Amino acid sequence: MRPGTDELWVANTEALNLTRFEPNLKGHFADNRVTRVSLTGGGVTAFDLNPGLDYALLPNPVAQSNALAQPTAIVFSADGSNAWIAAFASDRVAKLNAADATVLARVDVRVPTTAGSRQMRGPRGLALHEGLQRLYVLNKLANTISVIDTTTATSLAEVPAGSYDPTPLAAKEGRGFLFDARLSGNGTTSCGTCHLDGDRDGLAWDLGDPNGEMTVVIGADFAVHDPTPVPRPMHPMKGPMMTQTLRGLSPNQLLHWRGDRATIHHFNPTFRDLMGGSLIPDADMEALKAYLDTLRHHPNPNRRLDNTVPATFEGGNPTRGKSLFVIHNNHCGVCHVLPTGSDNNVDDLRNFGGMQSIKTPSLQTVYQRALLNTRAGTTNVSGFGLGHDGSGGRQFLPTVHFYELDALIGNDFADVTAFLMCFETGTAPAVGFSRTLTLANAGDANIGAELTSLEAQARGTNVCDVVVRGRVAGQWRQFNYDKALQLYRSDRSAESPRTRTELLALLGAEDALTFLGTLPGDGPRLGGDRNGNGIRDADEPGLMLNVAALAGSLQLSWPETAHDWVPERALSVGGPWRPDLLPRLRSGGQQQLHHSLSGEPMEFFRLRRVW
Repeated sequence: MRPGTDELWVANTEALNLTRFEPNLKGHFADNRVTRVSLTGGGVTAFDLNPGLDYALLPNPVAQSNALAQPTAIVFSADGSNAWIAAFASDRVAKLNAADATVLARVDVRVPTTAGSRQMRGPRGLALHEGLQRLYVLNKLANTISVIDTTTATSLAEVPAGSYDPTPLAAKEGRGFLFDARLSGNGTTSCGTCHLDGDRDGLAWDLGDPNGEMTVVIGADFAVHDPTPVPRPMHPMKGPMMTQTLRGLSPNQLLHWRGDRATIHHFNPTFRDLMGGSLIPDADMEALKAYLDTLRHHPNPNRRLDNTVPATFEGGNPTRGKSLFVIHNNHCGVCHVLPTGSDNNVDDLRNFGGMQSIKTPSLQTVYQRALLNTRAGTTNVSGFGLGHDGSGGRQFLPTVHFYELDALIGNDFADVTAFLMCFETGTAPAVGFSRTLTLANAGDANIGAELTSLEAQARGTNVCDVVVRGRVAGQWRQFNYDKALQLYRSDRSAESPRTRTELLALLGAEDALTFLGTLPGDGPRLGGDRNGNGIRDADEPGLMLNVAALAGSLQLSWPETAHDWVPERALSVGGPWRPDLLPRLRSGGQQQLHHSLSGEPMEFFRLRRVW
């Protein structure tokens, strides 16, 4: 909200997917905008963040050096006269005149500005401190915070958001090639413009090429049990195709709806032919592939906590639906092979009534994409269905497409649909599940049953780890569930492992503990050894705050690498303690604060670990 007005400002991109054919979209397939919405009058005004840009000029070095791509966060000044916006894909923040969204200043958070995609920062969040004339920028990809001087529009510093970054090296090295708009010919788009956060934009695009060449993909007629390899001609005018997720890619699978890209490396021409840039080195494509291999599907929220299906779902029986799905006579599972729902085969178009051959798609995201129902009177949040071209609304489940061997009758359709809507994604619902317990609900039988299920999955099927985090007796505590002992180990090596009952007995009137299911392997880090060095967090050694009197000032210093400690000050040793916000100096590997010894009250100083 813009202060003092009824205006809601929205950072957004506007897809140009109604423009057909890749050559017509080269270098310009999305506009980067902020949109002003009047909440009382209903007026909507869009402002282009790159006005006057010559999209016909490729490459365009000037545009690459100042374009604003994929805007995310917006923060207004207190008087509403201007705003700062984060441009995630271009590693820039910009100051806007709130009257007409004119760009008043741009600041690069990628330092040096010539650094490559591996050093991409990815600004995603903003906080403005007008009193200090500082803008703080949370860089999602680099896990850092940039400090911007708002008077000079310059970057003053960049500090880690924490003392330890657990991001896998493969993700750090490769993700920039997906999200970096500087790889495009004019700096306005990236692969992530459509594959938002490695996922999908929910839109259909016609990226056919009238000047393209025919290609051939090899498939088989598995639907009629004929494994003989058959050539499938692929025309360059392929028609509308829905953007597919990049999550959950399987090794050696053919890519694209038509299976006409054998590996991620075959997408390299997209940097040139669609984004208007240049091919990137093979090593960079390999780094991109390694990053994509780390992306997982979300848990399906329609499944129960123990990863089983509910007894009924929207009028269908998913258990019976699975049985019908795999029955040979129904032929569903012949091509949509479990567990992913795909045999990775490019099928004969006659088997599903299509206009061209299509690779059997995975069924793991059906529950996310079944958002269109074209029946009269329905409300929709998407204009695109489940088919490769965006046709086939929810009401056409479970088959969506024509299939001549379909033998389903009566309630079979509702049952198979229920199974598809509850389809397993490969990530258990236990991952991310949490319950917070206090004295008030520690004895709740339903919560106890949920925690028993959580522990059983960690112990039996290893689909998750379980950690406990919270405050006990005013102290931050962490515990990790030991699957072998069926006990909780604390963040202190001197403490013996506890049962859940013993753990909950620690709760006092002001205490709370949150039980959390994590991905397998993340339990030790999130449950008491955050940096994986084998030393429990509460056993980590403290840090000395060095104090020295120098020429009328008090100098406080501590190691520059100690990003998990913050200086605090108080008038009494008992507090209240508050952050010491004086500007920090850096010298000789030390962070320093200087306080005048005259004119200030006597105070106490300390370093506090933030975890």
